[in-house]
Amino acid sequence: MIKPTRGRVVLFTPSKDDQVPHGGEAIAAIIAHVHSDSLVNLTVFDAFGRVHARPSIQLLGDDAAIRPKEGPYAEWMPYQKGQAAKTEAAEGRLAAYTSLASQHVPHQQRVIDEKTELDEKLTKLSAFVGTPIFSGLAEEERERLAAQARAMGEYSRILGDRIAAFA
Repeated sequence: MIKPTRGRVVLFTPSKDDQVPHGGEAIAAIIAHVHSDSLVNLTVFDAFGRVHARPSIQLLGDDAAIRPKEGPYAEWMPYQKGQAAKTEAAEGRLAAYTSLASQHVPHQQRVIDEKTELDEKLTKLSAFVGTPIFSGLAEEERERLAAQARAMGEYSRILGDRIAAFA
């Protein structure tokens, strides 16, 4: 589950009688205050870039299968949901490797530690790829970073195969 914090960007769906110009689509908002994991105050940006305050807005969980038929509500952006899923998967793999770690001889433990460190770096690189800073880099640098991420992913897969063979 994504924890709401001040400054995080969400998508806001206004109620049908809300006067915020939105063109019938969800619009950008920033969390201004967190009441709970499912209730936040928002600073909403309308379709013209004007700012509006919306207090006590329901924030749908990242795993919300059922969404309200109409607003107001806020929800995480698809990219954020994808990053949260990747992070949870990486944490699950890390926990699995960590539990295996206590059962191995030193050279095997070094491989497990290496994979753990590599996966942490790959998670950070993957998160960086979706940022405005990454988008502002020269195309050649973005391509090199993408190639690095692919190589790290393959390296991680190979280490995972080695670790699986330990059992």
